[in-house]
Amino acid sequence: MLIKGGIKKLDNTLYALGSNVNYTLAIWLVSVIINHFLGAGELGRFSLAQAIISPIALLFQLQMKMLATIEYDIKGRFPVYQKTILISECVFMIVILVIGMITKQPGLFYAFALFKAVEVYYNLIQGYHQSGNNFRYVFFNSTFRGVVLILLLITGLRFLRSASIGFFATNVVLILTIFIFDLRNIKREVPSIAPRGSTGETKKLFTDGVTISLVACMDSLIVSIPRFMIKAEYNEVELGKFTMVLQFFIAATIFVVSVGHPFLVRLKTSLQNNDKRSFNIEVRNTLLLFLGASALVIIG
Repeated sequence: MLIKGGIKKLDNTLYALGSNVNYTLAIWLVSVIINHFLGAGELGRFSLAQAIISPIALLFQLQMKMLATIEYDIKGRFPVYQKTILISECVFMIVILVIGMITKQPGLFYAFALFKAVEVYYNLIQGYHQSGNNFRYVFFNSTFRGVVLILLLITGLRFLRSASIGFFATNVVLILTIFIFDLRNIKREVPSIAPRGSTGETKKLFTDGVTISLVACMDSLIVSIPRFMIKAEYNEVELGKFTMVLQFFIAATIFVVSVGHPFLVRLKTSLQNNDKRSFNIEVRNTLLLFLGASALVIIG
């Protein structure tokens, strides 16, 4: 029974790991595809847009995936989370519009910013499903987003030589999917009487999210600042070359992120149910995965 339970929990962790690997691979392929169709110079300009947008996006995403994952009553409080993230993303887009107009950014800048905003909403949806241990849904959700992004980006670049159109088309498809499929599924589970949340409750969730997100924002600046320096000292072509190498280092963090969220939600469940055996299984499986990943890094 212990072995069977351990295999099931490990299976969930592998689903979570697979979802992050698939999606991170798709993001890496974005750089490869832009470099292939438009060259290192255009990739450098896209990288500069990433350097500006990513820290701001991380600040306003409120770490909703993690907060929703460890929420004890996500079904009852989902409308509160939904309301908070919508307000946050509206502020994010206003900030982006102001920065874009001041610095005279191209269309790709706004298309990528909207993509990051949609991505944050997907993070909330994934956090909801992770809280219920539905990691298979998260896996297919992430895989779908990655495939849509790559296919539409290639289409936009191949026929119109425009990455902006590829990102805008991706945003349209993902937004439609959220309303037609994801939210409809969640509404079947969320009680119709679930409270929308008071202003004070929304403000507290927003404040907690921003506080946690500050750490992720600072981490993102570690990646963004070198891009600004390379652009200032050299040019977009050199920045494009640097970006291709940088993606491999970013990919090295996949394991930590992938294991972190599912580990948190299952530890929460084990502690809530006072299930020491389940708690021990979680710790054992996670340690084994970390040791395996460390061995691969050393060999590599």
